[in-house]
Amino acid sequence: MKPGIFKHNHTYVDITIPQSEADASVPGGRTEWLSKRFPMSAIPHTCIGRISSASSTLNLYIAFPRMIHQHPMNGQRITLMPKDVLNIFWDRVLLPSIGDCTDVSWAPYLKQTLEEARYKARGGDGCKGGWGPPKTIPLSNNDFKDVQKCMEAHICNGEGKLSMFGSLFFILDRKGIKLLMKDGQRGHFSGPEEALRRNLSDLDWLYMRNWTHGELLVDVGISFTPHSPDVPVIGVWRLDALEASFGAGGYKRGDMHHHNTLS
Repeated sequence: MKPGIFKHNHTYVDITIPQSEADASVPGGRTEWLSKRFPMSAIPHTCIGRISSASSTLNLYIAFPRMIHQHPMNGQRITLMPKDVLNIFWDRVLLPSIGDCTDVSWAPYLKQTLEEARYKARGGDGCKGGWGPPKTIPLSNNDFKDVQKCMEAHICNGEGKLSMFGSLFFILDRKGIKLLMKDGQRGHFSGPEEALRRNLSDLDWLYMRNWTHGELLVDVGISFTPHSPDVPVIGVWRLDALEASFGAGGYKRGDMHHHNTLS
């Protein structure tokens, strides 16, 4: 079993590190908080939902930076959250928040506790041994905003027992949609940015592009595919010139994928 983001995708998050007790207790001491950069794949996270549109489905992850830790033996980052910890989050944070923010008419269709959710996943029959897929709870934009506020309140009122879920943030991820954003699009769009906004029109791009709400990361890929109707065309890269072009474009990181077309 793997976490949703199980390998390094060259995406980083700056995590704020609180002051130490020694710094905080010094009279007139330091007041700044340090930050440390972590790969997104190193932060424990789990999938809590999906956002579907006409053209694709995006995965919604919730990340818990306070749980960042390493394995005591091999020193590797542990990002797959234990089942017991996830049970606490579902039972004491997420499910109660959804119940608090929805209309009373929703009550017969919601799972108020994790035990109830498991019972309904088995079809309500204790004699059945199999588990069915969890039922989807559709939430509107406004409902989900209210759920986030309730989650924060439940964590703050947990008397420290739920503090490990504090400072949480969300990650919206979708892979395999590069063909929707190809430059040109047969003349329908002026460029890949317009194609991205038009083909994924269900997302609030004005909100996402405002950096005060969070970071919007767009993975840009550049490919050259020469077309020759008569004879095959073989291209050979000059890697020094290619690396220089990355630098001229302002890219800090770039991966070059070499596809050998020779037999």
